[in-house]
Amino acid sequence: MKAFAVEASCLTLVALAIQRWIIVEMPLRALKIQTPRRLAITIAVIWLLAGFLASLPWLNIKYIDYDIDYDFFMFDIVGSLLCITLMCVYGRIWVLVRRSTRFRMKFTEINNTVAERQPFVLENQEQVIRKERIREAKVTQLFYLVCGAFIICWMPASLYVNINKKDETIGFRICLLAGLLNSALNPLIYSLRNDRFRKALRTEMRQRTCRTR
Repeated sequence: MKAFAVEASCLTLVALAIQRWIIVEMPLRALKIQTPRRLAITIAVIWLLAGFLASLPWLNIKYIDYDIDYDFFMFDIVGSLLCITLMCVYGRIWVLVRRSTRFRMKFTEINNTVAERQPFVLENQEQVIRKERIREAKVTQLFYLVCGAFIICWMPASLYVNINKKDETIGFRICLLAGLLNSALNPLIYSLRNDRFRKALRTEMRQRTCRTR
């Protein structure tokens, strides 16, 4: 159950990153791609894949030492792949946002040359540039926060397994708890850095509060 929760949590982080990439890369097609049916299929795939990875020790694979080989597979191979995937996806999002920001700023500069004698228009254009810079800064900060939190939270468990080759110790459980903390940190990161996510979270909490009353 512990391994299933860990894998499901990490795979969900990757799915959320890919979802954000689709919204940024293909905003017009995002609504068609991200239908409730496809989201349900994605959740089912995450659970099935997490269940498969968690059940590897019980598949009666011969000549596998569970304490060493399975933990090495979980934390080094799977963990590294997930970390690289997160960095690539959020890196792509950052590139797209930066490219879009540069294009809009260049377009705004052209408009400024035309509107030099119109102070009101020039002031509006400067506000657009300022908003674009703030938007780019938020995406960049989100990229560093999500990837940094994932690496910092899961690095202790990965290093502990490689150094000690044991998983039934208090030290390992503390390191694993730090990794699981990553799943609790991400909603906080998204809510603090994303206005739309924060509004949606508030709406959901209000609805749940009204239902319980």
